[in-house]
Amino acid sequence: MIYLLGWRNPSSDGSETLPDHTPGPEFGTFLEVAHSYGFRVMPYANFVSCEPNHPLYPEVEKFNLRHPIRGHKLGYRWDDPSYPHSTAYINPASSTWRKYVVGQLKEVYETYPIDGFHLDINTLFRNDPNGLVEGLTFPEGNILMHQELREAMPGIVLGGENVHEGTFFNTNLAQRWSHGNKQPHPISSFLFSPWITPYGFHVPNPDGEPELYQKFQEAYVVWNVLPTIRIRAPWMLRDPLLVKTHGFLKSVRKGQSWEQTWNIDIVGIEVLADINVDGVVNVLDMVMVAQHIGREKPGNPRVDVNGDGVINILDLVIVAQHIQ
Repeated sequence: MIYLLGWRNPSSDGSETLPDHTPGPEFGTFLEVAHSYGFRVMPYANFVSCEPNHPLYPEVEKFNLRHPIRGHKLGYRWDDPSYPHSTAYINPASSTWRKYVVGQLKEVYETYPIDGFHLDINTLFRNDPNGLVEGLTFPEGNILMHQELREAMPGIVLGGENVHEGTFFNTNLAQRWSHGNKQPHPISSFLFSPWITPYGFHVPNPDGEPELYQKFQEAYVVWNVLPTIRIRAPWMLRDPLLVKTHGFLKSVRKGQSWEQTWNIDIVGIEVLADINVDGVVNVLDMVMVAQHIGREKPGNPRVDVNGDGVINILDLVIVAQHIQ
């Protein structure tokens, strides 16, 4: 499954234009190609955020969430003058807000063959000092908005930013933050695991940040988190030097267990041994290495399997060990 960011049309100044969720011109083609390769696609959506320069904001400003003690408005980097695209958090108890956001996502659902939506900030439950809105508290509005999304888009898969007792019954997937090697609490596992499949949150790329990735790797195996990898651009799928990235993807294609997929330090070597990149390590790969033994500047850099700058019997042995 692809959790897709950057699919919406940005404004001319680069802002997110939230709460608009209008697809960019290449979105339909992306979906078609992704589905042809067997991927499901879950675009990013925002649950409560509204930019102050959006035409809707004056109408919903009175529902801007406030601090329960100090009374000031709350939002994403709301008080950060260095950030030009701050967003306000709007109380979902407002039917005006819910109708707009649900309508935006429903239009995408009815126009494009998407498989789900990731709902950012969907677990926000706050004591809003604005009081009841249309007879509802902030948490009650949150639950109602989840329900209205489900009713508007039958069969849609909903993912969320983390999970709690107010959201689990309306979502299918939930990002799980890294918690070191702490064990899941038995009560939480009992309540949530039958309903929710966890996936990664801000997971680094294993080739770009291997030490940080290892910390996520160790934690997520314990928490039984769906194997997750970050791909920032298409070139990362073509670069043969990103060994762990390709190892991860190959493990998924082979249907290995989640724990095996997280342990990509092992499967990455097998990817290196596939010299001709045909998806199989066999005698053809050995022949390619053998033809380059002793050459200082091989025509195919992949024949230097162990990356020591010399093509020799050691490279041949690595390939032989991974013949399928």
